Amino acid sequence: MGILVEMVDLTLVMPPAPNLENPLMYYHLGVLYLASVAREAGYSVVIDDLRDKEADYRLITPAKFTGFSATSGQYEMCKQMASKLKNTTTILGGPHSSLLLNGVEGFDVAVAGEGEYIILDILKGLRGKHTTQRITNLDDLPFPAWDLLEPDRCFSRELFPGERYGQGARGATIIGSRGCPYQCNFCGNMLSKPVVYRSSNNITGEIRELIKHFNIHYFRLEDDNITLNKHWIWQLCKELSNLHITFKCHTRTDLVDQASLWALKEAGCQEIGLGIESWDIDVLKLNDKKQTIEQCISAIQMIHQANMRVKIYLIAGLPGETDRTVNLNKYYTKLTHPDKWTLARFTPYPGCAIWKKPEKFGVIHIDRDSYKNFWNFYEHPSYELVGVSKTLLDKRYQELYQWLSTNL
Repeated sequence: MGILVEMVDLTLVMPPAPNLENPLMYYHLGVLYLASVAREAGYSVVIDDLRDKEADYRLITPAKFTGFSATSGQYEMCKQMASKLKNTTTILGGPHSSLLLNGVEGFDVAVAGEGEYIILDILKGLRGKHTTQRITNLDDLPFPAWDLLEPDRCFSRELFPGERYGQGARGATIIGSRGCPYQCNFCGNMLSKPVVYRSSNNITGEIRELIKHFNIHYFRLEDDNITLNKHWIWQLCKELSNLHITFKCHTRTDLVDQASLWALKEAGCQEIGLGIESWDIDVLKLNDKKQTIEQCISAIQMIHQANMRVKIYLIAGLPGETDRTVNLNKYYTKLTHPDKWTLARFTPYPGCAIWKKPEKFGVIHIDRDSYKNFWNFYEHPSYELVGVSKTLLDKRYQELYQWLSTNL
């Protein structure tokens, strides 16, 4: 007589990310939090990590409930896998569901917003489409379930020094706050106001756990704008300085100040990423970035003066872009000489202001019939601008990418 194996309560799927150069560099924090909450409540949980694999439903562990967390580019592959699963309740959460809940099809449950608490209701039988309330006390959440992934798949050697920049010690991604109060027109902002913060004690407690159990000393702080709340960042840096770790983080150019920079440096920060997006002020204004070229230049200079590296994030193909924009991007990048860069393609994600009213921004022919091309790093644009074809958008992207590769 064979041994009866009880079916797993919940399988959480990290779907394939075929358009990322290194799909394993960042594990899915949201999935790890969901797994931790469900496990703490007494449910058995498995994470199927398909980030660098095919979208094959046969790779998914059979369970009573099967959850997918998908970006817009991953939505269709998750829908296809879910359609082939039997004897399970399928769930969709993550960015795409949060931004376009009413457009989600093919799942028994779809969730918009933070899923840590509603997952427990779903496991008790809740179905349909649901919008969750913001979580106001992040300290109540257990730490992510890192142990459900193999260490080499959870902690990346490319996190430091970064994608395209080689390998280093294993690093982990953590987040100390949720939300962004800014409303850039190109951004599908899932969590706006209020910005909710974990306590510094809670964050350092997580870091100590990662040091103790996994010997991790390098971290990427995933907060959207880490210097937004000055009191919080100064208190956090004070406590981080006792841990002797190395980390990098992100902020806006208009939130950079010398006091915060020196606090970050003393705490172990080596690199700060800045969302420059474009060095063309007309593009910044049209897209409601609410920053100036002078602020961008000043921020890079101040970070360098504090003896930290600067990584800039640029977006090609934003509404308002012209050939002059490409030249301005080259000029100011050369002038400020950041240490690293990433160049993404603009993608009109569901939920952003440009998706809602594209004609206001001169955006036309959005590929609304298929989301499979909705990646920041896809091979081709998923839209056109008035008077600007996909061919010309791609030409500008390739020109700037080659220039950055050669000159930085």
